[in-house]
Amino acid sequence: MEKIAYRLIRCLLWCIIVAAFVWFFIRDLNPSGTLTVSYDLCRPSPYISEFSPLGRVLDIEKRDGYCVQKMVIDPIYVDVRLPQRYDTATMTVVFQKSDEQPVSAGPWISTAEWQWALQALDEIATSSDGWQTAVAQFDIRERPLDHRRLRFMLSSPGLSESGREVVLREARFTFEKPRFSWAIMKRWAASFYDR
Repeated sequence: MEKIAYRLIRCLLWCIIVAAFVWFFIRDLNPSGTLTVSYDLCRPSPYISEFSPLGRVLDIEKRDGYCVQKMVIDPIYVDVRLPQRYDTATMTVVFQKSDEQPVSAGPWISTAEWQWALQALDEIATSSDGWQTAVAQFDIRERPLDHRRLRFMLSSPGLSESGREVVLREARFTFEKPRFSWAIMKRWAASFYDR
């Protein structure tokens, strides 16, 4: 009886290990082809770093039900950790700013040189309390990954000279690639060499 219980527990533990491995494998492979991650400033994200460097962005402030961070000097950066390569990235930022203050964003072009693929954020909505939601889409097939991280710049030229600020509330990223196929499986396996 004791041997049967031991074998049953051992079998159950192996089943849990295999199930966990399969779950993590499928999650990393991402057969749907779409990965959406967000950072609302109140809680750290496993995928998105905090805005940096400090000094250009002030400390995170807690408000009634949400958190904000003020960008006072241009530019600032945010890194996104990706489990694999994607083809496109859509960056959505929720912020408050004056109408005259431009804001653009983009991924780095080179890890060795200071080159960025910046484009203006297109406003898609403004809430009644002044929060603007803006979006930009990027082709990231050829963008370099540094230890599976893709760095983005958020730029607002002339910010410190004008004495204005951009109040950030949330950053969301949607990454897309083709849905699961054998070609995507090969690309996923090759991504382990692209660290």
